[in-house]
This record gives sequence, C-alpha cells and structure tokens, in this order.
Amino acid sequence: MARLTNVSFDLGGNTYALAIDFDDAALVKETVAFEVTAECVRGKIAGAKVTARVEIHPMKQTIIVSIGGKPIFSLDGFATDSELEKQLDAIPANLFPDPITACAIKAGISAIIGQAIKCFRALEKDRLWQRLSEFFTCMSRNFGSISKVAMYRAFKCIAGL
Repeated sequence: MARLTNVSFDLGGNTYALAIDFDDAALVKETVAFEVTAECVRGKIAGAKVTARVEIHPMKQTIIVSIGGKPIFSLDGFATDSELEKQLDAIPANLFPDPITACAIKAGISAIIGQAIKCFRALEKDRLWQRLSEFFTCMSRNFGSISKVAMYRAFKCIAGL
C-alpha cells in the first residue's frame, strides 16, 4: 500500500488520525483500490478504528465500497453527485464509534469516488475508461487532489456537528 494522506488532529479531548492508502497490488486484479482509515489514537475512545475500502472496477464501470470487510454499497462509474450523497447518507451510524470518525471516513470515500466519476467522464470518448492503464493514469494524476478534497470535506463535516 502506498500512503497518500496521513493527518492527525485534536478534537473534543481526542486525537484522531485519518489515512488514505492506495492499494497498488489490486492493479493486478484490474482494480483501482483505496483504503480510508479513521482512528482515535488518544482520548476517551482511543483504539476505535474504522477502515473503508473503495474498489473501482473500470472494465465493469462499477465502484464498490466496503466497511470492515463488508460490502456497503456499489455505484455505477457514471453516477451523479446526488446518487453518491444518497449512498453516503444511508451508511448505518452504528458502523462508526463516533460522529468524527464517520465524517472522516465518509469524506475519504466521497473524495475518491468523486475523482473516479470525473475520470470515467473524462475518458468517456472511445470508452477509454475500460483500459486500466488509462483509468489509473487519470486517478494517479489526481492523488493530491483526492487528499485535499478529503481533508476539506472531513473538516467541513466536523464543523457542522
């Protein structure tokens, strides 16, 4: 796994960490995959940890999200923002130890899927999104953007709590 993002922050007497990793080994399975991990590393709920996996299957035009190893939802590669938001809102709250980790995980998932949808659309001509190398190149050019968007969305969500 290649680490794209690793940030920690203090809030409400707890110290949280958010990490986004790219699973380069998944490319062998024609999958572009990421793991988003939110963890309370210090404080009242220290040790509480949630990991989500976002798998993008360009050949099948499908995006699958799992939390704790269990599939939560799937989307078409050309899904709309409202379809994505609907799926994120439907994730059961009991999968998260607190609202802060929920914000962090959902922000990471949203940033990754948002970029994946942009890549599907950018490669729509001649169905280039079906070529793993083309799709991966589009995603990798935007790894920095994924991290920035995830951080922005996480802190925006947390500020709204």
